[in-house]
Amino acid sequence: MAAGGGLLAACGGEGGSGAPAAGGGKPRHGGRLRAAFAGSSAESASVMQATATAVDYVRARLIWDTIGEMDGSKPVWRVAKSVEPNADATVWTVRVRDGITFSDGRALSAEDVLFTLRTFASQPTTQSAYLAGMDGKNSRVRDKRTLELRLTSPDGFFDLALAQSMFVFPAGTKDFAKALGSGPFVLKDWARGKSSLLKARKDYWGEGGGPYLDEIELLSVAEAGARLNGLKAGQFDYADAGHRPCGEGEPGSADQHRAARAVGRAVLQHESVCGPVHTRGGGAGGALCHRP
Repeated sequence: MAAGGGLLAACGGEGGSGAPAAGGGKPRHGGRLRAAFAGSSAESASVMQATATAVDYVRARLIWDTIGEMDGSKPVWRVAKSVEPNADATVWTVRVRDGITFSDGRALSAEDVLFTLRTFASQPTTQSAYLAGMDGKNSRVRDKRTLELRLTSPDGFFDLALAQSMFVFPAGTKDFAKALGSGPFVLKDWARGKSSLLKARKDYWGEGGGPYLDEIELLSVAEAGARLNGLKAGQFDYADAGHRPCGEGEPGSADQHRAARAVGRAVLQHESVCGPVHTRGGGAGGALCHRP
């Protein structure tokens, strides 16, 4: 499965909603997974602030698909089918994958992707720095599946910029806290600094036909010790250990955003990307597996 496209899944076995027996087990459908992550009063449900905290980023990855994601040093495309430059790398052609739908059933198109990029570029977001060289005014939609992104100067690595958490939402979106997504889950309830409840889409377009879980509950727990104690007590099925060898800076810093992205990848891909991740009954990463 492409990087960034893995789905959270409940695994069979004893011990809680979705927790497996020690040693793992086969994934099974249904249930709710309760996952604890670092959060704070700075949380936001807006797609424009999806990298603000670790729990915001994990939530965003479940609601909105991205144009693409980095797999090591290479981009792997999600909403995009392909991204190619012209001879001097001043125009990049993005072809959008067919068959993707938002959670209300409407088809995702090149117009949505261009609107997304123009919006990120014009807002004070983490993504805007990556889009500084894009000429949004002169970029255009060629057809429903194709857009041309014009740059202000040649950039042979602009494809890497497009793989930096560019969450796609519908053209014309005004309320970014309620922006529709094309991801495997929809947000049903959210309380800042407390919890998020997400429900699985039965019509998800991605590989495998959708997530195993019925619901995911993300709990915001600031202290790593409290997350692990809650895990041991059976309050959570999954807890982020809070270890950040890849760097953790002040709120809003580049290091903090990198840590949040890494945590999101760890959850969605069943990988301990940024330090250990603990699960009740299954050891590191044991209660999560992505659908093959």
